[in-house]
Amino acid sequence: MPPRRSRSRSRPTSSNVNPTSKSISKPPLPPYVPFRPPLPIQLLNDFLHWSPIADAIVYTAFWSLFTLLSAVVTPVYLMFVRLPLIIIEQIYRNFKSMTTVKCHQDQPEHVIVITGCDTGFGYDLAVKFLRTSKKRFTVFAYCYSDSGCLRCNSLNSPSNPNTVISLKCDVTSESSVVSASTNVRTYLSQPSPTPRYLHGLINNAGVGSPGTIDMIPVLQTPGKPFSYQRDIEVNYYGALRVTKSILPLLKSQRSKNPELTTSLINVTSMAGLVPSPFMSAYAGSKHALEAASTCMRNELGVFGVKVCTVNPSFHGTPLVDGIGDGVESLWQSVEGYGYEWFKGMKVKSIQGSKAAEWRAHNVTEVCFRASYYKETGQRMCGTDAKYVLACLRHLPRSVQDFMVSGHPFAPFYVGGNVEE
Repeated sequence: MPPRRSRSRSRPTSSNVNPTSKSISKPPLPPYVPFRPPLPIQLLNDFLHWSPIADAIVYTAFWSLFTLLSAVVTPVYLMFVRLPLIIIEQIYRNFKSMTTVKCHQDQPEHVIVITGCDTGFGYDLAVKFLRTSKKRFTVFAYCYSDSGCLRCNSLNSPSNPNTVISLKCDVTSESSVVSASTNVRTYLSQPSPTPRYLHGLINNAGVGSPGTIDMIPVLQTPGKPFSYQRDIEVNYYGALRVTKSILPLLKSQRSKNPELTTSLINVTSMAGLVPSPFMSAYAGSKHALEAASTCMRNELGVFGVKVCTVNPSFHGTPLVDGIGDGVESLWQSVEGYGYEWFKGMKVKSIQGSKAAEWRAHNVTEVCFRASYYKETGQRMCGTDAKYVLACLRHLPRSVQDFMVSGHPFAPFYVGGNVEE
């Protein structure tokens, strides 16, 4: 009887899957020895978490000492370090601006990618870059709608060396983002009489879903205009998709020219730093983008990518102007809350946004400067953002909650009616 053939098959390896490929041997990384605090420090940490009284005493003593030292060190730093540096930098920028000739066709071409250019900050930024006269810019304006693309294309003028190229792009779609970035890559690689550089990216596209947590569905559902998924897909994942599609271009330029730096601007919000009631979906997505931007700033600096966040408070944009309509749509679709409650919510929401609604061109100017000069760090927009909300962030959490929730928003909770 002939011997039975074995049915066992050899497992695929790198050699028999692709015989022509050569495996690259990488040296192992050095072993990591984690640092652990010594035993006395560990015991102190255990004691502080075990005894609330001891924890409160040490906490009070530490932050009191820190506040006293800050009261001495901070004014010295602001007056003798930060202020002189800002003055010197501004004088240098003004001098360079006066000595720079007006842009023309023979100058290097700087390509800038801006998302959310249908309306608001994105459209105003496209106009701002188009009208600058010191550098030659080509703006790739990512628009969600066909009407936005037509509006951006109408900005072009034969007499202006700067141009706008609109691309229809849905930042929630991976294929749409890849298609748009492919167009940018193709444009940069095309033969040109002058050098073309990718100046940077401005992630501006954003949406907002108002309402309490029980009003807003987690997933996008038919008939519901708002959802947590919608805000996180546009404001957070959308910015990440566009960044990851453009980032290889930003980094490759650095490898070819070590002196070249690029800019990455993420338009977040003060809501991502100081959340307010009825903004959990929007504030959560902006807080996520703020945290990711901090990581990017520390990760990408070595590649010459300058990462900066712009944090506006309430400014006159279609997103802010639509708060009242958003509350109205919730009233028509949400059950469990009475008419008086929704009426108070709508009035207070509009009052809260309009009481300190600044002109939008200030945010446009801050974004433009941050990208043009390739600034890094964080830029707050709005007097309330710089001098009220920024201070509020450093107060104890209980004080923050009282200021944000207890006053002046308390009528939302104690007034009106809730249906049983």
